[in-house]
Amino acid sequence: MKRGFLNTPRAKRLIEEASAPRSPPEPPRQPKTSSPPSSRRTQDGGADPTVVKDTTSAKSQQQPEGNDPKGKGKAKAVEIDVDKADSDSEASSRGDSPAPLPVLATAMPPRPPPGRPGWGHDPKEDFFHLVPESLGGPHRKRAVFCFWPRDPKGKILMPLTDRIRGTLSPDGYAWGETLYDLFYVNRVPYIPNSVSTITGSALREAMEELGELDAAADLIEWSKSEGKPRVLGVANTEELIRCIDKRVHLPCCMKGEEMSNQDEEQDDEDDNDDGEDGDEEDHDGEDEQASEHGVEPIFIPPTIPVTSPFHPSHYPKPWSFVPFSNPLSILLQERVSLYLLPQTLYVHDPFCLLPARKRRFPDTSWTSRPDIIRTYNLNLSESVHREVEAARVTAEELEEFKARTLIIMRYQRTKEQIKNCEPMIDVPLPPYQRRMTKVEESHLYLSPVAKVGEGHHSIVYKGEWELPREIFTKTTICSLCFKESAEKEIQRLKDTGRWQKLMKAAGCGPKGHTGRELTQAELDEVKEPPNLARDGEIIERKITCFVPPNIAPAQVVEFLEKTDIWGMFMKKRSSITLYANFTQDDEDESEKHSRVIRIDPPFSYESQKSCTHTANRPVPQTAKFTVVAKLSLEHDLHLAGEAGNYQNFPEHFFHHYNGYTVIKQLHTIVPVNAIVPQFYGYYVPKKDEANPGQPSYLSPILLLEHCGNPIDPEELSDEDQEECASMLLRFQQAGWLHESVALRNFLVQLGKPTEFPLVRDNKPETSFRLIDFGRSRKYETAKEKQGEEMEALRMFERLCDKMAVTLSM
Repeated sequence: MKRGFLNTPRAKRLIEEASAPRSPPEPPRQPKTSSPPSSRRTQDGGADPTVVKDTTSAKSQQQPEGNDPKGKGKAKAVEIDVDKADSDSEASSRGDSPAPLPVLATAMPPRPPPGRPGWGHDPKEDFFHLVPESLGGPHRKRAVFCFWPRDPKGKILMPLTDRIRGTLSPDGYAWGETLYDLFYVNRVPYIPNSVSTITGSALREAMEELGELDAAADLIEWSKSEGKPRVLGVANTEELIRCIDKRVHLPCCMKGEEMSNQDEEQDDEDDNDDGEDGDEEDHDGEDEQASEHGVEPIFIPPTIPVTSPFHPSHYPKPWSFVPFSNPLSILLQERVSLYLLPQTLYVHDPFCLLPARKRRFPDTSWTSRPDIIRTYNLNLSESVHREVEAARVTAEELEEFKARTLIIMRYQRTKEQIKNCEPMIDVPLPPYQRRMTKVEESHLYLSPVAKVGEGHHSIVYKGEWELPREIFTKTTICSLCFKESAEKEIQRLKDTGRWQKLMKAAGCGPKGHTGRELTQAELDEVKEPPNLARDGEIIERKITCFVPPNIAPAQVVEFLEKTDIWGMFMKKRSSITLYANFTQDDEDESEKHSRVIRIDPPFSYESQKSCTHTANRPVPQTAKFTVVAKLSLEHDLHLAGEAGNYQNFPEHFFHHYNGYTVIKQLHTIVPVNAIVPQFYGYYVPKKDEANPGQPSYLSPILLLEHCGNPIDPEELSDEDQEECASMLLRFQQAGWLHESVALRNFLVQLGKPTEFPLVRDNKPETSFRLIDFGRSRKYETAKEKQGEEMEALRMFERLCDKMAVTLSM
């Protein structure tokens, strides 16, 4: 609102209209297909410890707008940072009147639990992320359609304060978890058109400050149940690898996909040939030598021992060792910790693409040329290198801590066991298998058919990046094998007579608990030390998990990994025992203190290799992923600067978050997706003075996530244009200037990285990313970013029309 607005004739007229008697507004039409989900949900017998009982209760009715038990006295102004979108000021500048606003229904269903990471929204969450049909859905992806009722005698909301801001996104903008957490509100209660867009959490804090708690009591309770921004996991790489393992053994699928892949490669080859007809000159002697038939190029092959996972002998049939021959490639989108980036990169470059020069090839098949292997080393800045080494030491300490901790499954007794007064049974899991904390080598394969684009300073190719599987996969415990092993051990104890001794030691006889305490001699006779020497681990502590009979060991291990239980246990170094309850039977606490018998079945990860419950077919020890390899032209320094920027970007640039953020510059809301591609390392060529055939220039390599193709504004909707512009604004909000704003630096791809490929195919949606940071830098004053903000708006004409921005410079 502009200063002095209340003294204008228009404001006086609005005040008179507001004080005049009015008929009650008609209730909004409810969407036909968007029905609230049920507040009840089923629980699988207590198997999932992450299920939390929902205690949120929504009131059935809302207080009338005129009810003001606490609104007596002179109205005061309170300041609030709302990241406002002042519809009144915007409409008055164009001479339009604001659109009518719907009223939010007061009865809100409970918030559903988060969906499975990497699979998008849970079906129960869809209701909270869909625009009602009466307001433009499903053609509109997102919109603010809820209205926060105000007390007509309430106080004025003033913007810009650090005291009342509500929940903020990681980049500092106002944040709402769902579309029902974003509201239109009258900042001046008695002026209907003084409208701003504010989040529910900020409004709740403001109403509590003002004492205006009755006009929107139900919405205040609803906002209290709102969570915090959380990272949405991308499609799980381990699941994708296992899906590929299953599909690769289907000959019909492989044959059809291989034919279609060959057609696509041929189309790409034709496109590259058409775009490079005018440039057939070889600029280096080694390129000319490599293109002549019958003359072998110089090789620099590394010595790959048979024990290495990259040795060709570790590729069983039908897996192909030939690069770019497997159509079932995986697009790597997962964030990889910097300490897990390979130290050495072997680049397979039979077409001599590393000198970063334009060339054309009559035959682009991989087997048409002998392989040329170049050695590259990971290059990080000194400060980042120190941080990476510290993170690696922390990871190694955690892995050692896990390996020396024994996880014991204490099974809850069944009704029959309780009736027979039988004790609880403890079954230890095999010792933890240490995960990889340092990757020594990886391999990158480059081909001209996978060329993505070319700029003024660089050439970009899609490459196949081969990494050890152990980075993404972990060994799981087969629940059936584990159960069978425990049953066999119990039967063995019964056959040898030790079961009766164990029952006697636990104070249990044929008719239940006897109550007699055993002597030390009797206890020593029964006790049998656990055979932990077979696993080569020294156990220092244990975690006892109270679990229901039907739970799988893999669920327990997965829960311990996802939660902060390991970190909490590490802080308590003096404690050697930790208890975790996975049951939902909270009524009978005496069950946790009943008699216990421990058995040690001969189960290990090595014995599980002969599992007959799953199809354990041989697979390679590595996995290939599709990434982008960015090469720099000779004498150009932009690539090194871009690599340094990727290492200094804040972590939230690389993550996708749930919810929506209010972009005050655009007067709109956008999802909080990742801003930049994932960074997979910056590699420089290793100097080899002993090789006289090495080219005079080999480009460094920047490995990044493949995020699609450059956008075409004419093909984007208004919401897509807003999201693209918001990425640059969010980039600047963190204190960065892009310094190379152009349409070619905004990429679009079909499908959200936070959804599994199967879900992307069923409901494809576009996602965007910002690239090319060779000139980017941190700015010191706000004036430095103003020109870049205007330049971003001028790129999108419809966005300029909405914001009334002049296109002329």
